[in-house]
Amino acid sequence: MDSCKVNDKMSDNKNGIIEKCLAQNISKEIGIRNNQIPDDNIILVDMKHDQVYDAAILYKKQKELEQELEKNSEELTQAKQDINYLREQSKKREQEYTEIIQQLSQHNSTKVVDILLKSHEEINKINKEKEDQINKVWNKCNQIGLELDHQNNQQAREILNLKNENIKLCNQVQQLGKDLVKVNLEKTDKLNRWQIYHQGELNKWNNYIQNYNKQNCDLQQMNEQLKHEAQALNDNITQKEIDMARLTKQLKNDKDKYEREKKAMEEQNEQQYNRLQQEIAQNDKVIKELKKVNEEQEDTIRQTNIVKDDKDKTLSDKDSENRKLIREVKNLNSEKQSLEDNNQQLNNQIQQLKQQIDNYYLKISELNAKIEEDNEEIEKKNGELTQKNQQMDRQKKECQSLQQQKSTVEKDNQELKSEIQKLKSDLEDQNFGGQNQQTEIQRLNGQIKRIELELQNAQQQNSTLQEKYRQLQKINSEKDSKLNQLDIQLGQCQNTLKLRGQDLQDSKKSFDSFSVQSQETLKHLQQELESQMQQQQVKDLIIKKLSKKSQDEKQHDKITGLMEKLMQSAFKINKFLEDANFRVDVQQCQIFEITIDYEKAKQYLQKNQYFQFEECLIKTNKGNVTIKRSLNSNAESTFFKGYLSIIIEAAQNEYKNKYLLRKELISQTQQFLNLDEAIEISKNNFLCQILMEHFNRSLKIQNMQAQGTWIARQFVLKPQDKEEYYYCEMVEEGDCRKINGGHFIPHLNDSYFNAFSKYVCYLSNQNYTITHIHACGNYIYDMIVSTNIKGLFSPLDQGPTEIGQFLDIINSSPANVINRHWNNNIEDTAKIGFI
Repeated sequence: MDSCKVNDKMSDNKNGIIEKCLAQNISKEIGIRNNQIPDDNIILVDMKHDQVYDAAILYKKQKELEQELEKNSEELTQAKQDINYLREQSKKREQEYTEIIQQLSQHNSTKVVDILLKSHEEINKINKEKEDQINKVWNKCNQIGLELDHQNNQQAREILNLKNENIKLCNQVQQLGKDLVKVNLEKTDKLNRWQIYHQGELNKWNNYIQNYNKQNCDLQQMNEQLKHEAQALNDNITQKEIDMARLTKQLKNDKDKYEREKKAMEEQNEQQYNRLQQEIAQNDKVIKELKKVNEEQEDTIRQTNIVKDDKDKTLSDKDSENRKLIREVKNLNSEKQSLEDNNQQLNNQIQQLKQQIDNYYLKISELNAKIEEDNEEIEKKNGELTQKNQQMDRQKKECQSLQQQKSTVEKDNQELKSEIQKLKSDLEDQNFGGQNQQTEIQRLNGQIKRIELELQNAQQQNSTLQEKYRQLQKINSEKDSKLNQLDIQLGQCQNTLKLRGQDLQDSKKSFDSFSVQSQETLKHLQQELESQMQQQQVKDLIIKKLSKKSQDEKQHDKITGLMEKLMQSAFKINKFLEDANFRVDVQQCQIFEITIDYEKAKQYLQKNQYFQFEECLIKTNKGNVTIKRSLNSNAESTFFKGYLSIIIEAAQNEYKNKYLLRKELISQTQQFLNLDEAIEISKNNFLCQILMEHFNRSLKIQNMQAQGTWIARQFVLKPQDKEEYYYCEMVEEGDCRKINGGHFIPHLNDSYFNAFSKYVCYLSNQNYTITHIHACGNYIYDMIVSTNIKGLFSPLDQGPTEIGQFLDIINSSPANVINRHWNNNIEDTAKIGFI
């Protein structure tokens, strides 16, 4: 073979050149190159025993073992050569001794022969002992050689395994590097998408906050405006009170002035009467005094007319002021109505804001559930969302502050009402006082006229004083009688005034009583109106439910349950994947667990609003799961098709390897398009659970044994690639039996469930019951709530026929069928209702 030149690229990027391309040169060069392979910075991983080795140390140990192996091989070869040499020497000596013995035996040297034989025997014995020792050494050497061979073979296998594992690890490292790059790219892409999404959400939040701040500013401005208007009304009312006080004081002063004038006139009349008597004795003086008195009386009459004109003017002014006050009261009423309308608008806006806040709370909870599944960068956004929640709390507090301000405004409105009522009563008092003044003035005018007539008579008497002295005495006596009549009339007027005052007080009391009764009647009417509105809402809800029910109108004589059919199948639940006739696939889904708000559910049951039970259901996002599902229905019942699936991966470890039964209504034409529709089917189960807990408490009070069974856990699945929702139950295998429902025969073993169904009948006043219960293991499935309006509760509702049929069967059965879980006390407790 001709010489050739081979270029070899070494691990340290150096080119090696092999001259004379012969087989031995190539082998030698390859050996040299293998010894030059760098062994630094290489780590070998033992996946089986979870250990890590340094390649450099292993390589050195391998070299040491190889050197030790060569040394042991050389020693073994030398030992074998020594053994062969000793064996040859032994054979030679034995042959020499044999020859010597034969020679001696030929010369008949018996004694020597005996000695030699004895020596030969001793030598043979020694040789045998040495041979035994040699055999032991040989065996030991063979054993050592075998052990060394075994160790070398084992070490060679370990080195080969380590090299293979190293190659695999290198491949895995390369693959992991590629996967890491891919994951980083996906993570970066996902992070960018999330950043864009969250930026959009933050922009929405910022816009919402700006809008809310603007609305809040508008509300504050409106509130300030209402405060100013209320303050203006208060100032106006205060001014009216001041005017009323002034008018009342003026009226009192006028009354006092009138009393003083009246008293002065009476004194003057009395003095005039005395003067007339003196004038009888002194005619001349009497005439002069009468003239003077006539002049004084004319002045008094003029003054009285002036006072009368002033009072008439004052009364007209008061009438105008009263009409003005009435107009102002009407304006106040209109302003009050406007304030009430503004308050109603504020209430509507507050309700809308509360609804928006609740919607955003729901959105925030969903966003938080998604954010928890992402990396630390996305978790930082949770702080921002927390700040948004705090802002929402502050906004909620502001809404509460607005509610308090609304209450304050309503209180002010109530005070305005009371003040307006007071003004009305004061106005009525003033009107009544004005009427009294007019009556008094008329009476005074009559008196003035009578006095004028008396003055005329006096003048006539003065002209004929001497001739008519007796007539004057008669006139004086007539005047005395008239004065007495005036006193009587004055007393009658005072009594009339007192009676009218008493009538006025009685009228005021009657008006107050009528006002209280009117308010109570109005409150009662409002309560009745609210009750009628609630009843109308309930009727509308019932009509709405009945109008969109999806079950047929047929009354089923026999109803089968989905778990009953499933447990009758060949592969049941745990082995459904072994059925070759079914197609399966793997699907990524979001999983929502359905629970119930117990307090809200109790309130609905206490109000007998069981048909709104779906509003008590709560759905909670539990992350993502990977399921292996059946594409064909595993079982079919009267109302449902059932599809089994197993959870193979889940964010919650408790869900792994659990079986889910997807239940789809046979009458259903399409999948559920939202979460609320999907969870509504589970309300049969949750109503059963709450009423069963209530029944168990009644049994505990009577020291009776309750059954340890519950409903299965309820879920909704949403595929990652579709906007669809699937209702599911978590199911387990067990012995399945149907308890009651339709035409059935009660059994002693079913005492608890039959007593429970009867308990629900009495608890609801026969408005509904729960039958068609299927017990499977420690859980119950496929129960149906039937109401006195078929289809009201759910598409499974069997109506009043089911209620009557169940009561007829259970009441006509022997008492011992349910007496382990039933007595009169439990029946009385049930008839009280849900408490």
